[in-house]
Amino acid sequence: MYKLKTQVALANILKSIVEQDKTIDDFLQSALEAILDLPWLSFLSKGSIHLTNNDGNIEMVAHKGLGEYLLTNCKLLKPGECLCGKTLQEKKMKYCNHVTHEHDIQPPNMAEHGHYCVPLMYNDEILGVLNLYVLHLHSKQDYEVEFLENVSIVLASMIKKDEMRKLSIIQAKQQSMLNEELLQQNEEIRTINENLEASQKEIKTQAALAYVLKSIVEQEKTIEQFLQSALEAILDLDWLKFLSKGSIHLTNIDGNIEMVAHKGLGDYILTNCKLLKPGECLCGKTLQEKKMKFCNRITLEHDIQPPGMTEHGHYSVPLMYSDEILGVLNLYVPFGHIKQDFEVEFLKSVGIILASTIKKNYLNKLAEKQANEQMMLNEELRQQKEEIVTQNEEIVKQKLEMEHQRDKIVASINYAKKIQRAVLPDKNYSKEVLNEHFILFKPRDIVSGDFFWIKQIHNYSIVVAADCTGHGVPGAFMSMLGTSFLNETVSSKNINNPSKILNILRERVKISLGQKGDSGEQKDGMDLALYIINNETNKLLFSGAYNPLYIIRKGLTEQTKKEFSNTKKIKIIDSLQSNDLKLIELKADRQPIGIYIKEKPFSHITFQLKDGDKIYSFSDGFVDQFGGKKSEKFRTKNFKQLLLSICDKPMEEQKLILEKTFKDWISFPKKNGKKQKQIDDIIIIGMKINNKIEETDAMDMKIGNFNMFMDTIVKEIE
Repeated sequence: MYKLKTQVALANILKSIVEQDKTIDDFLQSALEAILDLPWLSFLSKGSIHLTNNDGNIEMVAHKGLGEYLLTNCKLLKPGECLCGKTLQEKKMKYCNHVTHEHDIQPPNMAEHGHYCVPLMYNDEILGVLNLYVLHLHSKQDYEVEFLENVSIVLASMIKKDEMRKLSIIQAKQQSMLNEELLQQNEEIRTINENLEASQKEIKTQAALAYVLKSIVEQEKTIEQFLQSALEAILDLDWLKFLSKGSIHLTNIDGNIEMVAHKGLGDYILTNCKLLKPGECLCGKTLQEKKMKFCNRITLEHDIQPPGMTEHGHYSVPLMYSDEILGVLNLYVPFGHIKQDFEVEFLKSVGIILASTIKKNYLNKLAEKQANEQMMLNEELRQQKEEIVTQNEEIVKQKLEMEHQRDKIVASINYAKKIQRAVLPDKNYSKEVLNEHFILFKPRDIVSGDFFWIKQIHNYSIVVAADCTGHGVPGAFMSMLGTSFLNETVSSKNINNPSKILNILRERVKISLGQKGDSGEQKDGMDLALYIINNETNKLLFSGAYNPLYIIRKGLTEQTKKEFSNTKKIKIIDSLQSNDLKLIELKADRQPIGIYIKEKPFSHITFQLKDGDKIYSFSDGFVDQFGGKKSEKFRTKNFKQLLLSICDKPMEEQKLILEKTFKDWISFPKKNGKKQKQIDDIIIIGMKINNKIEETDAMDMKIGNFNMFMDTIVKEIE
């Protein structure tokens, strides 16, 4: 009876092994409380557990029912100090049923009592002391001693396992810079252990599982010996109606299964079932299907049948770790046996334990192999710490050098930022050319692949908002090329035709980047919107490479709407807030400034502006930014409505609203919880037309060839 109670109690303690997120201190506290709560043991509800520290002393990590005096004075004990310290010193169980001279620490008015003081031994190493209080003049019992010896084995094994885990983590950190692969393996082992703990379900048959689990803590046992012991333990359970016959197969590197443990099988089965392929006999089919199979008679799935085979049935259980099958547990049942739910649950739990142990053994062997290989690389293991220190010093030195190089690079990029900003139009010049306007320029990095270009030539204002391939330093180089080519094309050659400017700009980019249309070459270039305003007539000329131009007008006439509807190059967007506001989109050509497979001459659009019109040119950095509650792109549709909602405000206030909207948009975290970051450069240019002229024909708008119109401009300039 006491043996059964002992097994049940051990099962309750071992149950803590599979609980998640539990430190060794938490485990020992739970174990202490479980021991003291056992009604069939005549212990007082008082006790403690001390663990040996690096100084050879013992430190209290778990306690119950102790007063402040003992918690303070018994927190740290030296060898030979009080009963626990003497147990540490002598490495053997001590018992007393009254207060003796060995009680060095005695609180005032201490009541008479006795102790079991149990050393927690792992081989010859003492890892701690279990201290339990008993009644005054308590009689020592053999079953108590046997129970406490078994408990000490379990606790010592778990403490040692935790020490090895902590040591493994420390060694992994020390080795991290030397062997990244070994670190990843240690992490995988840690994950396996966590999965082992997380995968266990509630133990429904505690005594039986304790009987099987007991093999885990036995020392110097190969995986084959462990599986043989586990198989025999399962088949010896008298409350399970299994025949005393069965086997365990493990998966090999060829994907077959090989018998490593067996009981009660004849020579024919041992020979013919030694190695099985997927789908071969019942075990092979379990390997193939990765699910438990049951039969209570000989079926067609029994491919291997010895002469004179008697009727019987099987439980064939896959040993699964996550989605990986590591082997098959095959148990014989009597002919006509009825499948029971508790049998299935028990075998599932056993399957988890066996699979986890097999996986852990495999990883331990792999870790051992890697450790041996690592030892071959180091002439002496004792020099390892010195080598690590030396390498750490070298790493620190390299880190400082890298930081120095990074600082130099950042300084260079910051200087490049000054150069880039210097070639961009300054605020005074922009205000002189555009009057009431705003420029929202927000590079993703220090320097930008987006740029803007503004020029006043005679009575013409020319505005460009461009988005170069890439961002950061590569994009900045492209932006400098774009600025230089625009200066040369427009300023030097005095060209005011937007489509002609884009055609020349494209050729210059292709020549500079060596783009010939060959397979595999870089497709670098830029997208941009370029428009020219005749300040005397308010006539706007627009050409775009992918990037459109938005014009917001208040009070668009039906006649004008009708004229716009006759072309595919202009689209009208209604405001969701005001029926009087319309966003007019002048569409760009669907090709970049750079090499393109379907290259064609750029076209242009002529548009008659009115006083009060607002013009917006931009890159795709704002609309493509991820953010919001759903971590999605801002999108063009929302951008259009945003502009319609703020267009009546002063230009500087519009800029502030756009900046705040962008900041609020990326303030929401990503779906993985990480912070949103700006993903691209941003340029948005907005301007308001404050130039009243006499109305001509309600609208003068042309799409297509612009040569005749430019002849007129050239004559005016001359």
